[in-house]
Amino acid sequence: MFIDGQEVYLDELTGAKNRRYLNTFIKEEIKKYKRYNQFFSILLLDLDDFKVINDIHGHLEGDKVLKGFVDFLQRILRESDEIIRYGGDEFIVFLPNTDRDHAILVAQKILDKIKSIKIEGYKIGVSIGIAEFPRDGKDWDALFRKADHSLYMAKRKGKGQVGVPEEEEVLPVIPAKRFVDRTEDKKWLLEALKREGKFYLIRGSAGIGKTRLVKETYENLDNIVFLRGAAHSALSSIPFVPFREILTYFYNTRRILFKEILVSLTDSEKKVLSRLFPQLNEEGEG
Repeated sequence: MFIDGQEVYLDELTGAKNRRYLNTFIKEEIKKYKRYNQFFSILLLDLDDFKVINDIHGHLEGDKVLKGFVDFLQRILRESDEIIRYGGDEFIVFLPNTDRDHAILVAQKILDKIKSIKIEGYKIGVSIGIAEFPRDGKDWDALFRKADHSLYMAKRKGKGQVGVPEEEEVLPVIPAKRFVDRTEDKKWLLEALKREGKFYLIRGSAGIGKTRLVKETYENLDNIVFLRGAAHSALSSIPFVPFREILTYFYNTRRILFKEILVSLTDSEKKVLSRLFPQLNEEGEG
């Protein structure tokens, strides 16, 4: 589906497709596969201990590894398979007309091949989560959640593993494009986010629509950076982990804006923040 010459759909670092491409591509693919009653699978790949390479050898070396990893995938996958850089060291592989069983074989092939080589001089491990459409999700959000949970389970089993959805975990989701009777909630959140220097926590039981509330509110805001991450139960007892991960992602992907914000902070604010995010000390030295 990729249109030649549209570089806007390419990740500049790795040459893989990017999130913008995914957002356009996946909607059309799901429509097509629904129309013809067909199936496909996705692999969600996460490089094991990639942060160690960045921390010890620097981001330039890390960038080389990411590019080398995409080159590796391109060599062993079919031409029809789509490689998409989802963010950081996470990638999605779209496997057309592939059921879950065959997706497992592809994932295992990736693991077997990568164990026998070095990428840019480094031994790399990868964990993989799998989901099949429509078996594991009838829309993109449900499918990605299943793949993300499968990836989480793979990492819990140990590095270099494949995670597969469990049938009993598939729960019915009532599709709705917009909230019903949540007008006041959205209005309050919209006004709250327009205020300066405030932090708001939205919490509640799973499935009540917290993410959708934020996304619908976000659509009505300008000059807002929206960062989204997965919260895993294994990290729930570790203080500040979600905030550190958000800052790290923002630092790695929006470096210029990060520095502009850093300049506006007071010395006392920088000192407190540096306890959570040590890279601030490096920025101060630079």
